[in-house]
Amino acid sequence: QLPETIMLQSRKIEQGKTIIENDSLSISEKFIIAQPDDIIRLNDINFYHNRATIIPESEPRLDELAAVMLGNPNLKIEIHGHICCNRNTLDLRLSIQRAVFIYMYLIDSGVVKSQMSYKGFGSSRPIYPLPEKSELERSKNRRVEIKIITK
Repeated sequence: QLPETIMLQSRKIEQGKTIIENDSLSISEKFIIAQPDDIIRLNDINFYHNRATIIPESEPRLDELAAVMLGNPNLKIEIHGHICCNRNTLDLRLSIQRAVFIYMYLIDSGVVKSQMSYKGFGSSRPIYPLPEKSELERSKNRRVEIKIITK
């Protein structure tokens, strides 16, 4: 179990939602902190530009996510895909494809379908307003989040 101070400091409210984003924590530690309806932001799962394929450096993080899911059969999540740079907030295609990529990766790792669902939000929920002013802002908007449904 994590110390109470780390648990409290790692939960923040953003746009009315509780977000867990502390990058110094492992994915499994983020899941310890998370409560139903919380969002875990996975900043270190990155995709090739304009594609629904992760870069090789992201694979260990997905393996860690799979291990958390396999070790917690009562855990149910919703995988959220987000993109950057597109002012058309109704264009959800790439964000859905990225969420499906994560979903299929987890299935291929042995996670059962009933533990997961997915959604794509396109650029409709940016962290930084569009158009982004830097690559850092674009990379923050281009993200994967996990919503905890049940624990």
